Amino acid sequence: VGGMHAVGAWSQVDGVDGGSGGTKTLRIRCAASLTDGEKGLYVNGLYRQTLYFPSWWYGWESFHDVDVPVDLNPGPVNTIRLLNSKVQSGLNIDRYGIVEP
Repeated sequence: VGGMHAVGAWSQVDGVDGGSGGTKTLRIRCAASLTDGEKGLYVNGLYRQTLYFPSWWYGWESFHDVDVPVDLNPGPVNTIRLLNSKVQSGLNIDRYGIVEP
């Protein structure tokens, strides 16, 4: 997913399986541009936190995992969204995943 630099740009995954529910780890595999950026994280329509993506990642071909704790409902009924609220650096998202401990 590219084009995350524009105001209002978003990436969303529906049907995320929360297993038995509760706190899980959301893993986002992504690369950032050469300037720092931030995106709002929404879970099931509710703002949860701002995620920061540092410029020291060295550009579009240098992918990294970002692990974030999220509270999910049981079953495949969850929605994860990253939202860009201002003009800033882009973010190239490779994949989202839920990591069980």
